[in-house]
Amino acid sequence: MSIELLLKSVAAAVSGTNLRTQLIADSTAIESEVNRIGAAVDPQHNADGTHSNVSATSVSAPSITLGGVQRSTWPASGSATVSLTDVLANGNIGNIPAGFDEIGINDETGVSSLFRVHSDGTATAKQFAPVISASLPTTNLAAGMEVTLTDGTRWRRNMANTDWETMGDVIRSEIGYFAPGLLYKADPLTPAFAKTAADTLSIKAGTKVDVAGTVVTFVADTAVTMPTLAGGTDYAVWIKDDATIQATTDFVSAPSAGNWRKIGGFHYGLVAAGTTVAGGSFATTGNGKIWVQGDVDDIAGINKYSIWDLKFRPAASDPRGMALVGGQVWVDIYLCSTDTATNGTSKSGTNIASHTVLPKIPAAFGGNGVTTYPSLNWWVANELARANKKRLMWESEFVEAAYGVTENQSIDATAATYPTTQRNAGYTSKYGIEQASGHHWVWGQDSNFYREAASPAGSWKQVNGNTGAAGSQRGETYTFGTYGLARVLLGGARTGGANSGSRASYWSVCPWGSDWVIGLRAACDHLQSV
Repeated sequence: MSIELLLKSVAAAVSGTNLRTQLIADSTAIESEVNRIGAAVDPQHNADGTHSNVSATSVSAPSITLGGVQRSTWPASGSATVSLTDVLANGNIGNIPAGFDEIGINDETGVSSLFRVHSDGTATAKQFAPVISASLPTTNLAAGMEVTLTDGTRWRRNMANTDWETMGDVIRSEIGYFAPGLLYKADPLTPAFAKTAADTLSIKAGTKVDVAGTVVTFVADTAVTMPTLAGGTDYAVWIKDDATIQATTDFVSAPSAGNWRKIGGFHYGLVAAGTTVAGGSFATTGNGKIWVQGDVDDIAGINKYSIWDLKFRPAASDPRGMALVGGQVWVDIYLCSTDTATNGTSKSGTNIASHTVLPKIPAAFGGNGVTTYPSLNWWVANELARANKKRLMWESEFVEAAYGVTENQSIDATAATYPTTQRNAGYTSKYGIEQASGHHWVWGQDSNFYREAASPAGSWKQVNGNTGAAGSQRGETYTFGTYGLARVLLGGARTGGANSGSRASYWSVCPWGSDWVIGLRAACDHLQSV
């Protein structure tokens, strides 16, 4: 084993110089090697921008002995024997010789420390190499001590030795600020909150939030104060500058007076707390997902997949009524209603937009809050989604989002728009998406060439208006044959019988088509920042 002792001088014999002296002692020849000192001189940085070089000045070599416990003795001007084990545990050593302001100790086991020497001859630990532990230590604490927990998070004891700080915040504190508006998470790849039971949520340990200039730190997992929770409802999570954390249905106004900040939220779904696989009529046989109780627990009460925070959320402006599918895309839990200005595109208990239940034109596309579209064709569906910073799903996204429904069935055979967004047993997906199949076809992004028996020449068509009729077009569409273009429909209709399911798709409807059987389920990209 070898030990390296580094002494950084702040005052040398030659006026205005800095001297570093390094001793390397090898355990196999410790007695003969203690005097092997290499002295090097740093240039003096003068106020006028010039540099002065000086000669090295000798310094008495300390002696180092190894025996059971690693020990080192400082030069005679301040002789003291200290156990490196004690140093690492307690962070303080005394009787440091005058003329040194930093002492570094390294050994080949990976243990390292850097001490800042004070004017009274004592030294305080400045930095420690990480120690791996299952939890943060509560004894033998030292300023600068670093710990890496088994969950991968890194912590350092602050220089006042009064609290632990995450390594991300150490970097920020070393440059003198904690950014206003900052949300820091120990694990930036997951939400700041975790579902702990059907009706309970906690903010994770290591989370730090700036609330009106006050940094609120959660050292341990901390429960969110909950109101009475209602199915089909979205809740915002607010934090106060006194570390109060509370959920509420109000996404605009804080729960009470004082300094609050909204940092996340969740959806309380329509699968009731305590629902079992059998009680919720989830599939246990068939061609699709085979449900187990853990799958139901994930979406019963608080929908685990709906939890979001400011750095882990839908890219849409309004995160309500959405679930994260496959960690990649947020999908509306409910079918779109006719009034997106009031309900957004996803809300429980609303009507369902279609060709016979016409949606209002959003303000982003000239709407006045009253006038409706004359159809729900592909272009209209896109406008409704885009006005809410969302989009239509690709077929591959829909297949994953709808996975978990009971396959090859439809809700009934009624040839009319389904009246309400709600939960119907057998049509809830793994991610808590309701009426995910067998109710209404929904427009998708994918397109296909509409092949006809003959292959007529291409032509311009006046089909891309809101009605699909000549005179309403916005430009024209060039296709081959009479039709020439189809957009995919996904999921199946209430009249579809066994045709409906998570992989159901229909490829023969033109984008200007509109019918009672076609609706909208929007989606958006996942936004994740560190």
